[in-house]
Amino acid sequence: MGERSEDLVGVQELGRATLEFEDDGQLTYTLHAKESEQKMFLTFRVDGETLVTDQPSSPREERTAYSIGADGRLTLWFGGQRSVYVRED
Repeated sequence: MGERSEDLVGVQELGRATLEFEDDGQLTYTLHAKESEQKMFLTFRVDGETLVTDQPSSPREERTAYSIGADGRLTLWFGGQRSVYVRED
């Protein structure tokens, strides 16, 4: 499942982001900057209403509150910032 960022402030500051969640617990986070593309390969699991991610190359769990709206949008809250993603199949 792919999710494309719709967070306009984040897009302006960093560029578009894509999250790709796989059934086996793998997550690819791609930052689409103006002149380059950066990928981070993470693992993930869900703990209640929290998305728990870990980057194996630099192990440390990060916990992010999330919700999925009636419209299917994924909202993440991390470090006091909100990011909204739209599902793309």
